[in-house]
This record gives sequence, structure tokens and C-alpha cells, in this order.
Amino acid sequence: MCSSDLIECTSRPPGQHMVELMHRSYGFDLMDISISLATGEPVTQQPTPPRKHYALFGFYSMRDGILREVRGLEELQARGGVSHLFLTAKPGDQIRSLSTFREKYGFMVIEDDTALGMREKADWMRENVFLELEPEESEEEALVSQSAGVS
Repeated sequence: MCSSDLIECTSRPPGQHMVELMHRSYGFDLMDISISLATGEPVTQQPTPPRKHYALFGFYSMRDGILREVRGLEELQARGGVSHLFLTAKPGDQIRSLSTFREKYGFMVIEDDTALGMREKADWMRENVFLELEPEESEEEALVSQSAGVS
């Protein structure tokens, strides 16, 4: 008689809090689905409309410099929808340009009840929130870019 045991499942869940955001938005447990797929069990989760819409943004720079401030952050928070904010840099800190996602200086999750509202908030954030660095040879501003979104 032959039996089989699951020893390892090599699929890796998405990083940067995406599993949590998918759970918040759609209500399913991605890890439970992955285990069911790996063990041959049926996946019973049915698609559902999102309960809320989320976007995850990473703070990074395209050049080296000294952080002066995170411009636009207070206004974004006053506009509503920032559900999580984590910054690892403060004014005066050395900022290195992005070469891997390890050179990020925090992340932010914004949310809205509608996809349109989420897109409007995300567009405003991308145009108005950025890492302002001490001037170097050029006055180029650092970027805040959408690294992922759940809608």
C-alpha cells in the first residue's frame, strides 16, 4: 500500500502586506487556499465583490540625499483614507537611491469604499506626497510609487 504526505509547498504568498489586504478586501484566506491546492482538497472560496478597496505604496528615492521632509503627508492624512503608515526615515537621515526594494523608507496603505474613490486618492497621493531631499546637483524630487494595489 502506498501513501503520500505533503512535505513542502513551495508557492510563496505575496509580500508587502498583500495577503492581509486581500483578506480585508475580499474576505478569503489566501494561505488556506494555498494549502487546499497543495493537498488536493477542493477550494470552496467563491469570488466576491470587494468590501473595501486598498492600495499599498512604498516610499523610495531615485537619488541619494538627506531627507528634508515627507511632503504632503499631513494633507493626505487630513483627506482621510490612510489606514496604515510606517516610515523608517526621519528628517536628517541619509537616503539611498532605489536599487532593490530594501531601499524603501516605509510604506502606506490607503483605503476607500469605492474603486473610483481609491483611484482618486491614489492619484492625489502620487502627485502630492514625496520624499523631499536636501538639494544636490539637481532639485529632482524623490518618488513615492504605487508598489501594489488591491481593488
